[in-house]
Amino acid sequence: MVSEAVDERHGALATIDALDGQATPADLERALPSLRREAFAELDRAPGFPTWPVTTDEPGPPPGGRGLPEVDVTELDAGVLRRSINQHGCLLVRGVADPADIERLTEGIDRAFDGSDARRRAAQDQGAPLPPASPWYSRLKVPGNKGWGPGRVWVEDGAGVMLADSPRLLAQLFELYERKGVRGVVAGYLGERPVLSAKKGTLRRVPPDSDSHWHQDGSFLGDGLRVLNIWLTLTRCGDDAPGLDIVPKRFDRVVATGSGDARFANMVGDDVIAEVSADAPVIRPVFEPGEALLFDELFLHSTAAAPTMTRRRYAIESWFFAPSAYPDPDVQVPLVW
Repeated sequence: MVSEAVDERHGALATIDALDGQATPADLERALPSLRREAFAELDRAPGFPTWPVTTDEPGPPPGGRGLPEVDVTELDAGVLRRSINQHGCLLVRGVADPADIERLTEGIDRAFDGSDARRRAAQDQGAPLPPASPWYSRLKVPGNKGWGPGRVWVEDGAGVMLADSPRLLAQLFELYERKGVRGVVAGYLGERPVLSAKKGTLRRVPPDSDSHWHQDGSFLGDGLRVLNIWLTLTRCGDDAPGLDIVPKRFDRVVATGSGDARFANMVGDDVIAEVSADAPVIRPVFEPGEALLFDELFLHSTAAAPTMTRRRYAIESWFFAPSAYPDPDVQVPLVW
C-alpha cells in the first residue's frame, strides 16, 4: 500500500482520478501504477451489458485498400468499433498518434529499455548496486505474486518492457488516448470502466529477425472475457520492419492449437491456418506510424518478419478488460484506467 500517496478519505480510486492529467512529482509519478492496481478492489464490477458479445444489425465499414476496415481517429466511436470487430475481427484506426507523440513515445521506449538493460546488467554482476528507479523504468511491485517476476523476465527476454514498469510512458499513453477520444470509445465498447492488464501491457522494440507465431490471445487468456487490445505502432512496418500477418475475418471461437509446425501448445500451426484462411487469405498490411489496430482475444495473427526486413519496429500493446469479466487478478494484475 503506497499510503503516502492515497487520500485516505476517498481511497486509491478517487486519488488516481484526482491525479490523472495533473503534473506530479517524480516519486508520486512512480507510485501511480501501484495506486491503479489497488484501485481495482474499489471498482463497481456490475456488467455493463447483459450479454457478450453485443450483437449489431448494421455492418462495419468495408475493408479498404489494405484489406482491413479502417477509419480516421476522428471518426472512431464505440458503434463503428463494435460493428468492425463483429464482422471483420478488427479495426484499423489512422492518426491515433501525431508526429510529436510518436517522437516522444519512441524516445520514452528507448529510455525504458535503457533502464531495463541497466538493471539486468547490474543484477548479473554480483555485488554491483542496482541503478536507482526513475520515472522511465521503475518496476511495479506486486507483493505475494510469485508469477510476476518470471513474467517480466519472459517479456524482457522477448524484446519488450512491461508498460507498468515505465510510469511516465504509462501516463503519456493514457494522456494520448484521452486527448484523442480513445478512452471514451474503449469504455463505450466494453460498457464499463477499462482496466489495463499489467501483464499484457507491453512496450515493444521488435528486431527484424523476430520470431513469428500464429495465435489468438484467447487461447491463454481464458473464456468469458470482455476485452479489447490496442496495438499502436510508432514505426512504418510490414515492409522493411516487422508488422503483423493477419487472417482478416471474425472468429467466434479459439481454433485448434498445437498441431503441425506450432512450437508451443497454445500456438496455431500452418495446417490450421491454411484451413481457416481458405475464405479469407492471409494478409500482411503496411502500417504507418501512429496507426492502431484494435481487436479482441479471438483475432488470429502473427508477427510478420522476413529476411528482407532491416529495421526494428517500435510499438505499444495494451489489453483493456471490463472489470465484470476480468480474469484472475493474480495472473493479469489489473491497473484501473
